[in-house]
Amino acid sequence: MLDSEPLLGPDIVVEPDGTMEIICSKARPPGAKNWLRITEATNHIRVRQLFDDWNAEEPMAIHIERIGGEAGEAPPPLLEPQEMIAALGKAAAFVRKSASAWGPPPLEGRVENQVYDLPTPPTRIGGIDANPGGVMSVAWWALAPDEALVIEFTPVPSLMWSVELENVWWVTADYRWRLVEVTDAQAALEDDGRCRLVVAHQDPGTPNWLDTGTFSEGWVRYRGMLSEGGRSPAWTSRLVKLGDFAKTLPAGAKRITPEARKQQIALRAAGVRKRYRD
Repeated sequence: MLDSEPLLGPDIVVEPDGTMEIICSKARPPGAKNWLRITEATNHIRVRQLFDDWNAEEPMAIHIERIGGEAGEAPPPLLEPQEMIAALGKAAAFVRKSASAWGPPPLEGRVENQVYDLPTPPTRIGGIDANPGGVMSVAWWALAPDEALVIEFTPVPSLMWSVELENVWWVTADYRWRLVEVTDAQAALEDDGRCRLVVAHQDPGTPNWLDTGTFSEGWVRYRGMLSEGGRSPAWTSRLVKLGDFAKTLPAGAKRITPEARKQQIALRAAGVRKRYRD
């Protein structure tokens, strides 16, 4: 639940040396350039850094300091058994609620292999699952071993966008070794500006492959951040036999060689190592 007005990238004052300081408190201190309000109900602070060009962007280093709790002050009290028991109960409740909230859609009325836009929850105090600054579209994909799902769209100008392939629990395959996400910096667009994504169990021979990673069904999720007009793209999708896919491509469609694919995957793996090098 959103407990405070969010701070988005354009709202944050960044110093000339690239650093920034955000004060989290119930009341805004005088002179605070960046302030995030917290309340008695606040139980966590979420920081989301978006990676568009995995190989060029640097992960930020975050340091948390409790003002008034500096070294030399009285240490915090030891954790009592009853506090641990209560915390474990909350963790178990979180798992139960997550399993029901983030599982697969009901079989009755389920629409497969068609992308649709999700309503954007209002970014307001008390909003459930708010996605500040973002729009989202999803599809429930389900493929036989010889099938492929082709998704096409013209990107909407945005701070960044990404399309991610996930299993039934919204979890990707190992993105170090498999192509499970395409961002606007990574996407190879066609000459007319459209993006063609192919969800398939095997390499379809086109640049923007979303590898199922041995899963047979799950979610495709699009996220657009600070997109023009607060809108998602117009989507088209079609189910094809993978063996016939090449025949359905228009003349001049972008292709990729096996050697270029190896280089593409190696570049993604290098970006992951850079992000998690510490």
